[in-house]
Amino acid sequence: MHLRSVVGGALLIAGSCIGIGMLALPVTTGTSGFLPAVVLLLVAALFMGSTALLLVEVDLDDRANANILSLAEHNLGRGAKVCASIAYLFLFYCLMVAYVTKGGEVLQLLLHTWGALGVTNGLGSFLLVVIAAIAIFCGRAAVDVINRVFMAGLLFSFLVLIVIGLEQFNPVNLTHRDWTKTIPAIPFVITAFGFHNMIPTVSDYVGRDRRRLIQAVMLGGGIAFIVYFVWMFTVQGASPVKGEIGIQAAFDQGWIGTQLLYAISQNMIVKIGALYLSFFAIITSVLGQGLGLVDFLFDGLKLTYNRTNRGWLLALIFIPSFVAARLIPGVFFLALKLAGGVAAIFLFGLLPALMVWSHRKRFAGAVPLVKGGKGFLLVISVCSALLLLYELFHFLM
Repeated sequence: MHLRSVVGGALLIAGSCIGIGMLALPVTTGTSGFLPAVVLLLVAALFMGSTALLLVEVDLDDRANANILSLAEHNLGRGAKVCASIAYLFLFYCLMVAYVTKGGEVLQLLLHTWGALGVTNGLGSFLLVVIAAIAIFCGRAAVDVINRVFMAGLLFSFLVLIVIGLEQFNPVNLTHRDWTKTIPAIPFVITAFGFHNMIPTVSDYVGRDRRRLIQAVMLGGGIAFIVYFVWMFTVQGASPVKGEIGIQAAFDQGWIGTQLLYAISQNMIVKIGALYLSFFAIITSVLGQGLGLVDFLFDGLKLTYNRTNRGWLLALIFIPSFVAARLIPGVFFLALKLAGGVAAIFLFGLLPALMVWSHRKRFAGAVPLVKGGKGFLLVISVCSALLLLYELFHFLM
């Protein structure tokens, strides 16, 4: 039971963020070259893993069923709650719009391979929303079972693509270096490890057991890092940076990593596998993030946990996301950049450090999960603030 809950929690964490990372990272980081991309990935993993443990420290000492919104209010006051609410909603609506946008394209192509040639992009997005909404409406246990099935499908298609996709591998493609291109990729790698909103949900899932929660967080983050590394190695090794079908061209056209591999490969198994991998990556992310967002709204709006309220909240999440995805075509990378560059840095970088600083001052018996004391918290806070200001400046300019 102990191992099952830890693995289940880790899969929820990995599944909530792994879709965006697998789809976006090979393209968004690939323009810098493989070595700069891996260095950036490692730094982001350590940074976000540390802030995740900071959030775990606060969550374990707080009341049950608390979300980031309540944790911010309990530790920093009502003003922090308002800021966290705005940032949280902005972040996850941006992510939902990105998922629905690209998910509609992928599901359309996937159904075409089954002979359903009449399926449009809009219908693909609608079907994705319906599948996710029904699963989340059925509750956390249903999402856990369905998520395990889709994660198994993701793993299988991932392994197939790795084995067969390596036929296209060319070591020369990994020699490109442009360290200046790592800076624009920061929002995407931050978002790729942005599973922090799932921590209160996973905390309840493992029975608020300290050891199990820490294990689930570390295992989930580790799974995400390994998957990203292998996937980037495969896609970037198969794709030149320059050229008509290259990483830079893919980024300019708004292609995701699987679309690039699909375009490069002449192997039909790779082409079909890329579509299945895209679908599984997106649906697992929608399920994880959607479940976390529903829990967040229940907590923030102080609603009673019942099916009627869950239904209204799901409509509040998916209807605006679907409408925005249909009204703003090609919004995938823009939505991710806004999500990671502003909201995620604030919520998953600056806010956990500030909350732990206040928490440790108020509770002398608090047990730190990350060493370094106030010096470490100060470094995290300053780095987060500088990144946030940089992204805001570039967005406004």
